[in-house]
Amino acid sequence: MDLHVVTDLEDEPGGLESSLVVRTDFSDQAAWLRTQTALMQPGRLGEDAQDDGDEDFGPALTFVDHPRFDGFTAQQFVAEVARMRLSRNHLFFADRRAQIDDDHPVVALDLEKDAPGGEENAPGRSFRVRAYEVGSVGANLSLINMDFREFADATPDGVFRGFQE
Repeated sequence: MDLHVVTDLEDEPGGLESSLVVRTDFSDQAAWLRTQTALMQPGRLGEDAQDDGDEDFGPALTFVDHPRFDGFTAQQFVAEVARMRLSRNHLFFADRRAQIDDDHPVVALDLEKDAPGGEENAPGRSFRVRAYEVGSVGANLSLINMDFREFADATPDGVFRGFQE
């Protein structure tokens, strides 16, 4: 598995099509490695796939692994991204829960400043995404095929597990 790992938030580490996954818990290196492995597993491309909707693809992810992000919260990321003037509309972060739960549900964080819908769509809205769905969610958000709100609204328990048919 070829991992792209950087040590800071950047606009172009893997291109803007690559979603950032930031490590925020440094208590267990083995758990972090398991999380990275789970996140890099191919996922379904979805209904718009060329081959009947079940084509597998590897997620476009760049991992940010630096202790300065230890314990970072959603609001700290929103402030840091604004301070750095990054062009990203989302990022994922892997906290303790993401690293120890079997589904590795990372936090998806909305960074879009001009989202329609007022305060409910302001930067900082978040939900969890199980590892298998991260590639699809990240690709759709990066390419602006879907809004953050569409995914967030499909998480009645706070964890996105895919759209129900």
